[in-house]
Amino acid sequence: MKRVLLALMMVSLAVVLVACGGRNGDENGEDFNYEELTDGITIMIPFYLARDVGTYVRLFNEIHPDVQVNIETYTGFFDISQRMALTTRLLSNPPDILLFNGEQLVFEKMVLETVFLDLNNFLDGPRGIDRNNYFDNILRAAETQGGLFHLPHYINIGFGFLNQRLLDIIGLDGSQITTLTIDEEIDLFLRISQTLPEGETIFHSTLFSVQDAFLRGRLYDIDARTVFVNTPEMQQRIERAMQIPLHSNMTLTPDGLNYFYSLSTSDVARYIHPSQDLLLTTLNGPILDITTFFLEYHPNFQFTHPVRLLYGEDGVGFMSRMAYALPRNASNHDLAWEFLRFVIEFEEQLYRLDTGFLNPHYDTSFRFLPINRNRFNNQVGFVLEDIYNAANRYAGLEQHLPIPQEQHRAATIAETMGFLYGTMEQANFEIRQDRAVLNSLIYPDIWLLYSGQQNVAQALANIHSRLELYVHE
Repeated sequence: MKRVLLALMMVSLAVVLVACGGRNGDENGEDFNYEELTDGITIMIPFYLARDVGTYVRLFNEIHPDVQVNIETYTGFFDISQRMALTTRLLSNPPDILLFNGEQLVFEKMVLETVFLDLNNFLDGPRGIDRNNYFDNILRAAETQGGLFHLPHYINIGFGFLNQRLLDIIGLDGSQITTLTIDEEIDLFLRISQTLPEGETIFHSTLFSVQDAFLRGRLYDIDARTVFVNTPEMQQRIERAMQIPLHSNMTLTPDGLNYFYSLSTSDVARYIHPSQDLLLTTLNGPILDITTFFLEYHPNFQFTHPVRLLYGEDGVGFMSRMAYALPRNASNHDLAWEFLRFVIEFEEQLYRLDTGFLNPHYDTSFRFLPINRNRFNNQVGFVLEDIYNAANRYAGLEQHLPIPQEQHRAATIAETMGFLYGTMEQANFEIRQDRAVLNSLIYPDIWLLYSGQQNVAQALANIHSRLELYVHE
């Protein structure tokens, strides 16, 4: 399991407000009468999102002061046994709303309509939303098994930034590269490393390991009950990936792959200091790491503008960083939808106060991309202004600009907003990778491979065999 040690304190929070809320209505939301509510709701969330959700509860309560909302936090569901325990809870004693990180939690072995409500019935019902106000392509792409069983609120899209200094060694212009598959990344690394003087070491990126070579492709198909691991193509990929050294900030243990990074509003240093990394990836989310647009005139800037990282499918893939689901067996679907609709319809920025600093009581998801178009327009620009200011303070941008700084600030923020907005418009498939499967069925052989206890062929055969059992069970 990848454990990310953030230099950001996450505080668990329980919010209980005074009750006068809910009755159990049908899943289409018809015949809803707010005045008849008699119960509250419970929202089950990851502990690190307690502050964010607590903010929405407080704002919701300003409008509906007599509604009780309870927040229940959990630490994660990282292996298959924990996943089974969650499934049992969702069927027998579910919360009214489940909030989860779609990058870590995937319900791929369930008949989803038996566990969750189809949220299209609410979105298009009498108390629904205007889909024109959202990136509806993302909502459509999040559908599976014939319905929308989780609602993305913020999404993550993976970008990388290529080291032009290293590309120059093999005569490539990074500005001509707009997307990268994992095989293309491995090929670039090996071509460059084989050309370097003896004794010079480069790295793929801060976080790269063979695990990425597995995750950036399709490993199995649950519906077709097919596994794609023990193939000549995968063996070649893993053998080549094993030639790439692990970064110094990364350690492997029998229990998982560990690495450290800090969360900063602008990590400018890594873009303008000499780097041995071929690819800088979005560690902190796609918004925080998009500093490259602001640094193009800095004499030490050596990286390309964003390159989209591909995940084995055509199109623009995304992950649901924050996703909401309504368990079918919960007691109060009507009030749960009222709260969920309030959250996704909230359009004002929750990033900062007039001081210009991050408000510790407000939304920490600012580094990801909201699906509400007006929220995107209102919030992302505020974040980018602070990133620009941080880049200017650290790198002294005004000393290198051929145009007035305010003109440069406005133009580059608009360019960055346009790039991110356009990428959101193009997103057309959701990347679903079950981390419980990775941790329980794949990582053990990654550890054995790196520790020299087995070769690539043995590792692929073992993983393939485990996944065969998983997709057929």
